[in-house]
Amino acid sequence: MPHVATVMRWLAQEEHESFREQYARACELRADAIADEILAIADDASRDVVEVEVGEDSTVERERFTATARDKLKIDSRKWLLGKLAPKKYGDKVDVTTGGEKLPGVPVIQIIAPA
Repeated sequence: MPHVATVMRWLAQEEHESFREQYARACELRADAIADEILAIADDASRDVVEVEVGEDSTVERERFTATARDKLKIDSRKWLLGKLAPKKYGDKVDVTTGGEKLPGVPVIQIIAPA
């Protein structure tokens, strides 16, 4: 595998257009893989409870708060990373009406005056 500096140099050079396209696609796939990990962590309930012996012949299931807290941390960390790696697809939707363009100020009179 090439050194990180070599990969960055290839990305900066115009003659490596095909490599840049492949790299961009790989980054998209990485984000999708992280999203799949989030679902797998959330769906895995195998560590949520533990059987504890109560008396000689009986057991009860108790929630493992440390495991569920750890899973929550793993999910939240991946969600944050997804928002940074692929903000258009996985980031918070802040502005859904203007497409990021600044709207001109509209006088209040114009809004409430009859047409």
